[in-house]
Amino acid sequence: MPAILKGWVDRVFAYGRIYGGAKIYETGLGHSQKRGLVLMTTGGGPDVYGGHEVNPSLSTVLAPVQHGVFWFNGFLPLEPFVAWSPARIPPEDRANCLAALDARLKDVAVEPPQVLPPLADFPEWGKDTRKRFMVTATHARPVDETFKSLIPAEGARLAELKRLGVLLASHLSPPQAKPWKGFLLFRESDSAAVRQHLETLPLAGWLGFEIAEVN
Repeated sequence: MPAILKGWVDRVFAYGRIYGGAKIYETGLGHSQKRGLVLMTTGGGPDVYGGHEVNPSLSTVLAPVQHGVFWFNGFLPLEPFVAWSPARIPPEDRANCLAALDARLKDVAVEPPQVLPPLADFPEWGKDTRKRFMVTATHARPVDETFKSLIPAEGARLAELKRLGVLLASHLSPPQAKPWKGFLLFRESDSAAVRQHLETLPLAGWLGFEIAEVN
């Protein structure tokens, strides 16, 4: 058999034996248990990849890796470790980056991974069985000092809902905006489930929510 043809046959065999067909996503090589971690440096700082600059957001840049490489093969993606612009920071800051990486790797085995939709949610490669809901949030009570003190906890809870794959996107007006509004895109089974997530927000008592199913 010619070498070129043999190589092609070997690749086809590997496709069915190692990955492909039923061996992708939750049933892929990682079997939804092994983890994948991106370690990376950048030329610019975090603002350059924040979604409002010339570059796409970092999550957009890394989507082909987090979803197309890790999750496609059944590995659970972890939050990337990013050393921001190490060529342009002082030596002591680079040393701090290495120390942070060392600390991160010590706990990497128990770190909660990002949750991505399993193939089982898309019967016969069709449409997602989960629906999309747009939540419009407004201030239902005046902002007070307690409200302000809970803003960090609110951000942490939104980040956790994103990690769980429940909250797909969030867009919030600047804090001083009048009227203030927030827009949250959820992936859930029904509006009641969305409401339950909203009730876990630390600022839920100060906010009013309007939930609408969207395509």
